[in-house]
Amino acid sequence: MFDLLWSRPDLELLQTEEEIFEVVQSPNRIEELLGSIAMSFPRRDSSRIALEVLRCIDQKEGRATKWDLIKILGNEAQFTHWVTDFLVKDKFVEEIVESRYYFYKKTESGDLFHRLLKNGEIIDALLKVSGKRLRRY
Repeated sequence: MFDLLWSRPDLELLQTEEEIFEVVQSPNRIEELLGSIAMSFPRRDSSRIALEVLRCIDQKEGRATKWDLIKILGNEAQFTHWVTDFLVKDKFVEEIVESRYYFYKKTESGDLFHRLLKNGEIIDALLKVSGKRLRRY
């Protein structure tokens, strides 16, 4: 851990053993230093994530592998959440199994959903009228 503190020029340097000991004894200080090391990305909108997944399927000639989609979504838990529990379940995407490989392709509903996502104005209008009252954005 100490090598990490000295190898990052954007972090403050800890000069003495007393300063190092103080950091090690303070969990909040460690979290503060490690938090600035970790890369953080702004959260993506749900519509943008769905658009990226559907666009990936198009770019892979209509058949994306499970790995192609995991690279977009980040990990297998997000893949399950987005692809299996949402896109496949709601029949926007079809899962194809060939021997031990999984491929995903868009259905007709998926094509329509993709076109709607590309035109953000329609999605915004749908969000405004969904629910009990017209929303003001």
